[in-house]
Amino acid sequence: MWKKIILTVLICLLIPILIISFPWICMYFFSFAEPNPPSPEITYGEFPFTLEYKIAEDTYVVQDVVICEYDGIKWDEGSGKHRTWKKHLKTLKSENVLILTDGDLEIYCNIGSANYYMGDVKYTLNNPHTPVFYYKNGKISGSKDDLLDKYKIELVNWELSAPIINSFK
Repeated sequence: MWKKIILTVLICLLIPILIISFPWICMYFFSFAEPNPPSPEITYGEFPFTLEYKIAEDTYVVQDVVICEYDGIKWDEGSGKHRTWKKHLKTLKSENVLILTDGDLEIYCNIGSANYYMGDVKYTLNNPHTPVFYYKNGKISGSKDDLLDKYKIELVNWELSAPIINSFK
């Protein structure tokens, strides 16, 4: 009698769990069958840039080098198997340029993705690239418009390196 009740409860629990997890299980197994994207011939690059911006009446100039490196192939449910890249700034030792800090609010300027610089056109969204301002407040991030108006931040000039012409084999 108890065995029947336990078996019935287990079946009633397992069926919904299997129905809900079935798509994820299929994606996991099909990920192995998906072919790897071609590897890049050029896996490392350095790209000098100059960024000039104003905060109120003060002008700031940042000159640094974006270092990009091939990071291998990864898989996720949104993109499948895809090439990944790492990016950091040589002097500033960060991924993007910190423009302003006000308490726990930080305003950054992203001067381009590694995909863009390394000629990975499959993932390049904007060409030519324009620096993008964004902010973080604790764990919240968002667009620039209100904050740039509030702090009177203006992009004056930028000189970004052109992306390389890469081939993938």
